[in-house]
Amino acid sequence: MTVYVDQITDYGGSVKGYVGKVSQRWCHMTADTLEELHAMADRIGMKRSWYQPGAWLHLCHYDLTPGKRVAAVAAGAVEVQAMAHLRQLMAEGRDRVAVPGIPVSRPSADMGNPISGVVVVNAHKLAEVSAGYTLVYVGRRSSYRPELGLDFSVLGNPFTLASGYSRDEAVEAYADRVTRGMPLIVRRAMDVLRQRAVDERLALVCFCHPQRCHADVIKKELEGGME
Repeated sequence: MTVYVDQITDYGGSVKGYVGKVSQRWCHMTADTLEELHAMADRIGMKRSWYQPGAWLHLCHYDLTPGKRVAAVAAGAVEVQAMAHLRQLMAEGRDRVAVPGIPVSRPSADMGNPISGVVVVNAHKLAEVSAGYTLVYVGRRSSYRPELGLDFSVLGNPFTLASGYSRDEAVEAYADRVTRGMPLIVRRAMDVLRQRAVDERLALVCFCHPQRCHADVIKKELEGGME
């Protein structure tokens, strides 16, 4: 497993980088696992709030200034050409959908959740999640706790109340999407969660629960498939 840095590029102010103070020159740091990526970021003094999640693992990254890039290389990061490297990873089948999860280890109130399996929890009620679960955010992009990697999911529901759907219509449309044909990236993300659900206790995080929610559809799918 490896951490990678591509070449420093001068963006001329046309693109915003998440590198702390304003800078026009930066590169990207990625890794074969999110754990390695965050560990390297901690080692070279990056803030977790500068982490930028992506739908695919090797699009999850930190922006590094020239000085931070030097520090990363000194700490063992491998220098690569960005697009050529990404194309090689995809050709080799080494890239995968990123579904970040945050293990819950703190003491917490018992919600009456089962000891194993999949549960749905409201993002504002995380303190009530039983220890031993892994939090997996399944909502759309938001500003919710990006330092924990819970601010983006390819499993978010594209059918929204804001676009004219009722809550029931939005959930039914999502369920139909799951049964009739998900986009490749969504299908792969669901496969990743299905594999993890075998060995992990998953708490699917959304903002709707206990109201009806697309997370209930995901839960049902992970527990044995749609009817």
